[in-house]
Amino acid sequence: MKVLIVDDARWQRSNLTRILTAAGHEVIAAADGREALTKLGDEPHAIICDLLMPELDGFGVLEALRDAQVSVPVVIATADIQQTSRDRCMALGASGFVAKPYKAVDILHALGAATGTSC
Repeated sequence: MKVLIVDDARWQRSNLTRILTAAGHEVIAAADGREALTKLGDEPHAIICDLLMPELDGFGVLEALRDAQVSVPVVIATADIQQTSRDRCMALGASGFVAKPYKAVDILHALGAATGTSC
């Protein structure tokens, strides 16, 4: 599966890349929401997105996907664990939500649940 990782922290992108490639997935990486939207042409099967980023945050990514009627499953991986943020993400179409810090198994489980596959 091809997964687009969206996170402004380089070490988070590296960590997710390591986790996902070890599980057999192809990874596309973006440092913020604006860059992520330009990489939709690479046709990812799923997106793992941080919420708090400069330029275009995770909420903005979810809104842009909804407005463009792009139906790629999005798992939000964030340190913002407020229930209001979680509810807003789900209302905007997120398929899953994982709190940072997370374990590899948490990300893979959320990705599998979001895509209906075994990760």
